[in-house]
Amino acid sequence: MDNTTKKVSPKSPFQNEKLRQAVALTLDREKLRDIALGGNADVTSVMPPLFGACDTTKLPFFNRDVEKAKALLEEGGVSGLTFELLITPEPV
Repeated sequence: MDNTTKKVSPKSPFQNEKLRQAVALTLDREKLRDIALGGNADVTSVMPPLFGACDTTKLPFFNRDVEKAKALLEEGGVSGLTFELLITPEPV
């Protein structure tokens, strides 16, 4: 198990790597930064550098690609899933 799944319930649909990649591909990181942080931050990869969990320069950066995300969901056998994404300007 890698660091991306250690804190995810074994029953969670987010154990599915294709689902996690698809979600990453749908995020409009610039818009999230603007809303959550008033535009006062750099757009980064999946793990913000502030958390220091790893070398973020080696993480993949997912540019927004909704069509590729749909294909990944299909590959991963994911359908009918809904979830709420909460954004906070405070570190969790």
